[in-house]
Amino acid sequence: MSTKHHAPIDHSKVKSAVSRWCGCLEQVYNAPPSGTNDVNWEKIAAPKYRDMPAYKGKPFAFEHCWVMLKNNEKWKVGDKEAPLKKGAFTLLDDEDDDEEERNKGRLDGTKKAKDNMRKDSKASSLREKIDHMVKSNELMVIMTVEAKKELAMKRSQEKEEKWHQIKESKLQKPAIEDKRAQAEETKALAKLIAEENKIMTMNCNEMNEITLEWHDLMRKGILERRRTAAISGGGGGGA
Repeated sequence: MSTKHHAPIDHSKVKSAVSRWCGCLEQVYNAPPSGTNDVNWEKIAAPKYRDMPAYKGKPFAFEHCWVMLKNNEKWKVGDKEAPLKKGAFTLLDDEDDDEEERNKGRLDGTKKAKDNMRKDSKASSLREKIDHMVKSNELMVIMTVEAKKELAMKRSQEKEEKWHQIKESKLQKPAIEDKRAQAEETKALAKLIAEENKIMTMNCNEMNEITLEWHDLMRKGILERRRTAAISGGGGGGA
């Protein structure tokens, strides 16, 4: 089943044709031939319409549009103006053509103006985007430089703190070693005193002569060491 495709309607052509047809009817209305009434007006107006140079003998082709428009206030035929003079339809036709040409130029100018406005708007928007990008890049550069400066300062502070820690550690090392030596000496002395105390508190009643002699020598040595330590102010106290 085939489908018919209708050409798109040229509304400007329809408007122009209906306007001229209405003008023909206005002329008949304002100067009707004797013995005629409104029933005959369209038949009388038809040859006037065909005689217009723009239509070259072609009849009014938009009667279906006129049926819908003729009762509209804009297109309603009535005594709106004085009867048209002879040759008025030719003048009307020429004026319509001139108006179309003028409107065509005006439409073209308006279109160009709108196009120029759109282009200017796009260019302005593009410039704004570029400015925004440039400012954003400048801000990023500034932020990057500031971040690098802050990082460099932080690293410098960390190095300085580490150097101070190393310096303090070197200064504290001898004191730590002295404390460690003192602790070891104290520990050894405590062990010695514990051993000496065992000897000093041994039960002599169960010892033979040799053991008694050894115990007596050890006891004298312990007492001598402790007296010497007491005189020199060192440790070595015991029972």
